[in-house]
Amino acid sequence: MIFEFDADELGLFSPNDLWYCPNCGSRGVVGELRGFRAGVCPNCGGPAKVTMFPDPGREERLKEEVDTLVKDFLMGDFGISRTEISLNFSGNRGYHIHVRSPSLRELDKEARQEIVDYVTGRGIDVRYFFDVSRVPPRGPKPTDGGWKGRVARKLVEILSGAKDASELVRFGVSPALARRIMRERGHVVELIKKGVWPFIDTKADDAFASVSALVRSISPYMGKEIDTNTSVDIHRLIRVPDTIHGGTGLLAKRIRDLWSFDPYRDAVALPERPYLNLHVEYIPEFEFAGEVWGPLEDKNVELPLHVSVYLLSKGVASWRLTTQG
Repeated sequence: MIFEFDADELGLFSPNDLWYCPNCGSRGVVGELRGFRAGVCPNCGGPAKVTMFPDPGREERLKEEVDTLVKDFLMGDFGISRTEISLNFSGNRGYHIHVRSPSLRELDKEARQEIVDYVTGRGIDVRYFFDVSRVPPRGPKPTDGGWKGRVARKLVEILSGAKDASELVRFGVSPALARRIMRERGHVVELIKKGVWPFIDTKADDAFASVSALVRSISPYMGKEIDTNTSVDIHRLIRVPDTIHGGTGLLAKRIRDLWSFDPYRDAVALPERPYLNLHVEYIPEFEFAGEVWGPLEDKNVELPLHVSVYLLSKGVASWRLTTQG
């Protein structure tokens, strides 16, 4: 079974990324737009395409998402051994997590969908987390397993780090209740650690709305336009490790150590020579193959083969001729 994490599907855009609208021809740099919405042209509202460039901060976020899936869900909740999990760089915008556990190999499409739904938090009815026959209601503790413990730990984290009541309001807590919780948050945190949730009004129609919002905030997949078919479709084709990705010229590479892996250093497949003469439309400053490139705009330049293929594949440069061997 395979899980796929792509930066664009998770909405991890960098200020240096470029956007282009094939509908109206508008283009620009993501960092110049406040609140850029992926896939939407800010001028005409049509479909926009984003060209991503290397960004260490984005890579760190992606790795955190991968680490959460592997340690918290696959190993923690499903009990899969780390030896049955392998990590691959996709060769472009993300990572593939391959699970080769015999317990998953024979699962059909419906069973795989159940696993995906669990990981994404889809269909979780948080009402079953609580015993409302007791006053105050009893609910999840941080030490609980699965989603119950995950929700309790997230709430303790939010309460411990919140600067003001507004950080609770964004989860659907009423302003008045949020202020009361903040005034007593030390006591509330201690109660939650014991599984007591004193602020759940079981008579209210939206009693568990804020808890559902916590679930949505926790899952790395929740609310994202991801391709879950990669995990569900048993006939899905997936890129073979150690082959070159046509959209970047990088290797779809097996990873031994996630945190030390740098895709723009360790997955560079092509040599430095020959150099190519390119016309570069625009590139931001970025690091590739151990060197810093850009920014460049409307320039004729001579660049090494590996970075030339990367830029040509992304459509931000055009090839003119080979000038030296």
